[in-house]
Amino acid sequence: MRTRHIILGLAVLTMIVALVATIAYKALAPLPVPLPPQGKVIDITTGEGVAGAELKTRWRLYDYPMLDGAGSYEVSSVTVTDAKGQFSLVIPDHRRGLWNTEAYPPSITAGGYRPFTFEDVRALKYVNHGESVVISLTPE
Repeated sequence: MRTRHIILGLAVLTMIVALVATIAYKALAPLPVPLPPQGKVIDITTGEGVAGAELKTRWRLYDYPMLDGAGSYEVSSVTVTDAKGQFSLVIPDHRRGLWNTEAYPPSITAGGYRPFTFEDVRALKYVNHGESVVISLTPE
């Protein structure tokens, strides 16, 4: 009988430790990167860099497992390309959601260009083994 109580106690303790470890990991893990951390935005017709293009990234974090979406909130970041069209993503120093984290594809806009959608695969090229990206914008 005593052995059974010890085994049951160890099983409960193991489950508690696993739950605490999972919550600690979720609470400390950084936000996922939705795109390579750096790249260039270019004009699809000229190949020149597009200065001042805005890359907006956002995440939805779920801290409570509510089916109606309660307990979720968004974290966002905006990066602007330099004079040559180069950018480096700014990922907020923020933890993931305790239950789930959704990373949305970045939106890219620039004056005189159509907004970029990630469904247009022809305009998106990954280079350097996924460490950089070239994004082509189409003039309006």
